[in-house]
Amino acid sequence: MDLNIQQYLHLFRARIALIVGALILSVITALVITILLPDTYKATATLNFDLSASDPVSARQSAVAGNTGYIATQIGIITSLNVAQRVVDSLSDEDTDRLEQSFYAEHSVIDDLSRLPFKYLYKIMDWVEALVNGEGSDTNVLVEDSAGASLEPNLGSSRSTLASFSWLAGAIKARLEVEQAFGARIVSITYTSTDPYIAALIADRVAEEYIATNIQMQVDPARRASVWFDQQIKDLKDTLDRKRHALIEFQQSEGIVATDEKLDLENSRLNRLSDQLIAAQQEWREAKTAMTQMEQVIAKGGSLLTLAQFNSHPVIQSIKSDIRRLEVQQTEMAEKFGKNHPKFKQVIAEIADLKSKQAREVNAIATEIKNAARLSNGKLNALTKAVSKQKTLVLDLKNQHADIAVLLSDVESSEQAYNKALDDFNKSNLNSLIQHTTISVVDPAVKPGSPSGPNMLKNLVVGATLGLTIALGLVLLLELVSRKIRSPEDIRELEIPLLGSLQNV
Repeated sequence: MDLNIQQYLHLFRARIALIVGALILSVITALVITILLPDTYKATATLNFDLSASDPVSARQSAVAGNTGYIATQIGIITSLNVAQRVVDSLSDEDTDRLEQSFYAEHSVIDDLSRLPFKYLYKIMDWVEALVNGEGSDTNVLVEDSAGASLEPNLGSSRSTLASFSWLAGAIKARLEVEQAFGARIVSITYTSTDPYIAALIADRVAEEYIATNIQMQVDPARRASVWFDQQIKDLKDTLDRKRHALIEFQQSEGIVATDEKLDLENSRLNRLSDQLIAAQQEWREAKTAMTQMEQVIAKGGSLLTLAQFNSHPVIQSIKSDIRRLEVQQTEMAEKFGKNHPKFKQVIAEIADLKSKQAREVNAIATEIKNAARLSNGKLNALTKAVSKQKTLVLDLKNQHADIAVLLSDVESSEQAYNKALDDFNKSNLNSLIQHTTISVVDPAVKPGSPSGPNMLKNLVVGATLGLTIALGLVLLLELVSRKIRSPEDIRELEIPLLGSLQNV
């Protein structure tokens, strides 16, 4: 339904009686409900969490100082059934009776009216089930008082309370509100009740019992740890005594032949031999590589002068320089005197002598390479045997100290374990005796002088808003079902010619 603002105004003006009636009815209903509901009171106690406080035993800063979820966890503990049950247990008989009466005082006619449809619906369902099963029309009947209302108070979520907690604990938990102040370590504990005295009493008791629970959660583990450490210390002390006795017996029966200084000396000698062995291995690899390259060139029929170790030799370099010089003279004399000239033949003879000398030097270098490889191999073998012998000697010295080292290590480990356990035992014992907490009550709850609910203005505004929404919805629904012509725009939508309109009739 596509209407403009003018059409909506015409529509609402035509149905003004319905809108006003629904609005008045909703406001009256909200007013009646507010009057029938019992007055409730709220009392608030506030707690401060000092997360920067140090441990009184270890004098170290608390581990929760940087824990952003610590206060959220504590709020969960405050609202737990355990704390609520501790509150119930701490109440006197008179206060317990008064607490129960505050729960019963929450009952109103509104509760009876809200339960009435379900009551008869359950009866009808039981009757149908009995009829289908062929049984009698016997149905379960609620135990009611003379006014027709159920005697059990409205406990909210307390109906799911575990058997280990009383229904009072669940009822307290259902009416408890715990909030953390924004950006602060302040937590407010608010309790709502029909009795102002009970509201303040329960809020204070929740704060007190939570602090007691917090202390107990620190003390109880420390006590259990103290008992456990006590037994462990006895066992560790017996173990330490046995290992010390075994060490003394070994020292007396076997003795120590090699001293630690001798072991260090032999280790130092082994390290020097190992360094020499590494250098010898490198030397052998280089000599072996040179000899292998030389053998490969000879096998291929090539010239050894192609190898760097031959070509770069100073004597070979000198001979090659002389040969190049004589070859230049040979060329010049051949051009100047001819090849039969005595000087030309003398140069040829000198070149031949130099090449012969070069060949002898090449053979000498090859022999040097072979000798170097043989000497390197011999040196490597000698150092290998020396290192192996030194290793055996060092291992023998270490074996002589093996048993005593094991015994000493056992004694030291047992002493460390015993000292650590003794230190932990002392800390646990102190923690079990010191009832320390970083939580304190900032403001105790004060008995409220005026009720906090029901809020008349809020309920009337909600009722008026709800009534107006329902009325507008009904108006639009009626318009959809039966559309009427109320303005010239409605005629134009029907595409019918408009002859005229009358403003007042």
